[in-house]
Parts: sequence; C-alpha cells; structure tokens
Amino acid sequence: MQAANQAEILRAHQRDDEFLKELDKKLMKCLSKIKNKKILTFLQSNAVRLMYFMFTSGSGNLTLGEEYTGITQANIRDRKIVPINARLLCLLMEIFGERELIKIVDKFKNSVSASTEINYKDDLLNILNILRRFIPVAVVLQKCLFYLVNFRFSISQQITGIDYAKISGMSPTNDVNLGLKLLGLISLVQCALQIRQSSISDDQDDELQAGSDSTNESSVKCQLCFSTKPSAVTPCGHLFCWNCLAEWVRVQSQCPSCREHVTSSRIVPLHNL
Repeated sequence: MQAANQAEILRAHQRDDEFLKELDKKLMKCLSKIKNKKILTFLQSNAVRLMYFMFTSGSGNLTLGEEYTGITQANIRDRKIVPINARLLCLLMEIFGERELIKIVDKFKNSVSASTEINYKDDLLNILNILRRFIPVAVVLQKCLFYLVNFRFSISQQITGIDYAKISGMSPTNDVNLGLKLLGLISLVQCALQIRQSSISDDQDDELQAGSDSTNESSVKCQLCFSTKPSAVTPCGHLFCWNCLAEWVRVQSQCPSCREHVTSSRIVPLHNL
C-alpha cells in the first residue's frame, strides 16, 4: 500500500469542494423559502457535506475527488481501509470541531469572568485567551506541516489516523513539491499574522468592554484592518469594513472572528453606524 502524494490529495479535496459548492447553490435554491436564518445557516454549512458523505465515504465508495486522482482513505501503517466509524468521526470533527471548541472556551471564559470565588482568576483568563487564539491557528499550522513535510491533511485526520493510499494511475513520488513548500512557508506567515490579529482583537474587545459606559460607538473599528469604521456585518453579527470582509470571504468562506460559514452573497451592508 503506497501513500498518495500531496498534489493528489490537494486535487482530490479541490474537486470535492467544487462539487460541494454546486450542490450548496442548488440546495439553497430549494430551501430559499425557509425564513428561519439559524436553520438556513445550519443547512447551508452542514447538510450538503453530510449528504455527500452518505453517498460516498459513508457507503464505502470513493468521493469524486478521490476517484479522479486514484486515491482512497486508508491507514498506511496498518495497511487497512479506514472503517466507516472513523470516517464519520473525522467528518463530524471537520464540521463541528473547531467551532464547538471555540464556543466551549468562550462559555468557560464567561463563567470565569462572572465568578467571584475563583483563585488566580486573571491567570486562568489569560490561559483561556491563549487557548482561544490557538484553536484556529492549530488548523492553519496543520496545513503548514502538510505542505512542508507531507503530514496528514487535517487535524481530524491526524486524530482518526486517516491517510491516503494510491490505488490507480501513475505511482506517486515521495518528494515534497517546491511550490507546496513555498505555500507552507506562506501559511506559517499567515499563522503569525493570525496570532497577532487575535491578540489585537482581544485587546480591543477588552478596551471596548471596559469603556462601554464612557465611550460612544464611533470608537468601533473594522476587526481586520483596525483603521476603518465597519461598513458590513456577517450573519453571525461581527463587524468589518466592506473591502476587508469581501476579500477575506473570497479566499475562505468563514467569518474571521468566529469561523462561522459565510459567503459573499450573505454579507450585509451597514449604513449610518
């Protein structure tokens, strides 16, 4: 059983993502009459992937991307095909893992902040703030390791032990592509910038919270460039200037603050803020 190389794994995921985007558009047309935004957001971000899993990996079949590149999910070390329960766990972690961990940390922070009986309260809050910043950074760091040294593609696959094996087509090479190495280095820079951005965002949130009774809303700035008044809002309620948010969503369809699924068509313009 021979391991697939990075380029094949990337092409497989890109092809699956392209197909999922088309499915997502068609599903949203069918569900456009639903007025409940929470239900619509859940269906848009999760239903398509769950349905796709049911008809591909969940039924023991290859995804379109895997079939296109001639690879399959496997445990290379044990030379076994990955069982369905491990594939399902991997999918659920990819859909809910990062988001739910952030929610849990935020709830814990709120409970610690509201408590008056906890010793070393400030130290505990600092630890939680660091953990809150580290969760999204860990996702990017995993991608860096994938690009640089052909590590597993995602944290969920690392936890569940899922590799990719070559089953058809030309034999893969084990060399790490120089272009992917460059992409890995760029991703490392993104990690550093994301840490800095999270730190600045937390500092600004603390300042706004502390001065909410004595300052007005004119002090609110875009959470990406920190220099412009917000002119757009995500469905999850976070404020940014239009240009920053549009450019961010064009690259990755997630809210920069909470990682909620966001598309460019769901950005809401603000007036007279």
